[in-house]
Amino acid sequence: MKRLRTIVLFVVTIGVLATSGFFVSGRSSGSAAQDVKVVNMPTEPVPVAIQGPNNVSISNLPANFFTTNNQYRFVFVEGSGVANVVCTVTEIRGYWLKCSGQVRRANGQTQAFNTWLNANFILTVN
Repeated sequence: MKRLRTIVLFVVTIGVLATSGFFVSGRSSGSAAQDVKVVNMPTEPVPVAIQGPNNVSISNLPANFFTTNNQYRFVFVEGSGVANVVCTVTEIRGYWLKCSGQVRRANGQTQAFNTWLNANFILTVN
């Protein structure tokens, strides 16, 4: 009888653990998990550490230096090197510039460029 009680107690314990594991596993009766899209506003940019020269700063750049629908030539910090960008600025949000044009990377590769560019990583403007 004692052996039977031990076996029953063991089975009940396993059942309780399995059932509680189901409830604790994070499953909900709501909708299935969905992807989350994070949008960072220009007023709250994602901090990015510069991997190249760490003396890059355009904090004294006039607010109206860049204007939309004008073409600029940038030397831009990219990874541990620099890239040359020739683009037309289509939109400005703080230090973020929406650029459309071409980029020539340090390895000589040239490709189309249509993205947001953080002006804090611009070394020179021609």
